[in-house]
Amino acid sequence: IIGSKVGFRSYSSDRFMIVGNAYDEAFYKEEYKALLWTKNKEQKPAKMSCNLYFNFAHGSRGFSTSVLAARYLCALINNEPLCLEKKYIHAIHPARFLIRKLKKGLWLSFN
Repeated sequence: IIGSKVGFRSYSSDRFMIVGNAYDEAFYKEEYKALLWTKNKEQKPAKMSCNLYFNFAHGSRGFSTSVLAARYLCALINNEPLCLEKKYIHAIHPARFLIRKLKKGLWLSFN
């Protein structure tokens, strides 16, 4: 063997891509700490960090999912109508792991 190459693909723990704007963790912990009891009620809109967006963790499906993620991100940045349904936006949102912890009542266990 004269040479070799290796490639690494990033992915998240739930295997979904992470796409969306950065979130304010302190805001989520304070405003959504009651999600354990109110998870089926409509919550107030989240406060987002300014002009920082994520688009990563596509894994082995990156060639096909990156196009949709880019369209979604462009619409989000330009305040245009979004090309994804709400349930898909929630599935790929960067704060979904924090929200899951809040829904399980684990917000006291992390700082």
